[in-house]
Amino acid sequence: MRRLRLPLLMLFILLVVPLTAFAQDQKLAWELNVNTYLDVKDLGFRFYYPSGWVYNADNGNGVALAAVQADVDAQIDDSDSTQPTGLTMAIHGIPLSALTDLGANPTLDAIVDYVVKSGEITEAQRAEIPIMTRRSISVFGTNKNGRAGIASMWLQNGYLILASLGAPDPQTINDLAYTWGATIGSIAPLDAQTLSKDLLSDESSHFTINYPDGWTSDPNHPAVIYENADEVGQGVTNVKGKVFTFSDAALSDLQLKDDATLADVVTKVKAAFDLDDTVTSEEFVLLGQPAVTLSGEPSSSSQGAGHGVMVTTGLVNGRAIVLIVVTPSKDAITAFMPTWIAMLTSITSTEPAQ
Repeated sequence: MRRLRLPLLMLFILLVVPLTAFAQDQKLAWELNVNTYLDVKDLGFRFYYPSGWVYNADNGNGVALAAVQADVDAQIDDSDSTQPTGLTMAIHGIPLSALTDLGANPTLDAIVDYVVKSGEITEAQRAEIPIMTRRSISVFGTNKNGRAGIASMWLQNGYLILASLGAPDPQTINDLAYTWGATIGSIAPLDAQTLSKDLLSDESSHFTINYPDGWTSDPNHPAVIYENADEVGQGVTNVKGKVFTFSDAALSDLQLKDDATLADVVTKVKAAFDLDDTVTSEEFVLLGQPAVTLSGEPSSSSQGAGHGVMVTTGLVNGRAIVLIVVTPSKDAITAFMPTWIAMLTSITSTEPAQ
């Protein structure tokens, strides 16, 4: 079986290096294969799990996985008196609307604090690793029943997603941290379009990005890519398909000071696209730096009214990188999101070695 390519492995090592396990030579504790996965359709992603494990996804309370069936059963029997004895995993999706104690639009940090407190978790440390290029926080700790674990949390489409690894003791978790990083790093969006081998290159910030197969670049503006070849060269307000492009600008080009923050850049971007008050904002990661993805519709007075716009903005080495897709309607953004995630995941740094 062909093994997965897992480009986030080394990033995970760097992020959680304080753990003593990373002083040792690292090897995967289990193999991840392209044929061993489950599709979490309600949450829109594919999860690769260890070969030989079993799972239950029919209990109405997420997905429970374990090396043996008895530990799956212990997770789903609703009794605290029954605890797994070996390695386990679980996946849960919690609507943000259910987290009423946190008020409107809680941050990921606030949600993680809430989960740790309400779950009576004795926290050892936190680490961050992008999951499908979204920002996520992993909490290492022990629950009230003495089980050690890692709970990795991120926000996606109005849900808090929680993927966790459980073990009998902290040392086992410590030993498995590298492998868990590989496991959550392999999570992939469902229903993404196949990406072309063709790509765009950014020579200023040194990266490449792939775009969907079958899309066509504008010969007069090679950084503008059209979904429909017969619309190449038309203004984005007139096309019926999608259009992708990107911008890489110095802060001064945006009339911002050298000490401008990502929030300052996002404010500029939101204004430039005249996005209305229904715009959504999500935390992402771009080239290892914090980023924000805005999704919405230009205001009714804008030339782009009626179209959807999705913009991922990052601030990398003092430059504002803005990746943009214009869709035929606001509703089309949701359907395109898996492909957008795949495109962002395809970004590869071409920074010359120092």
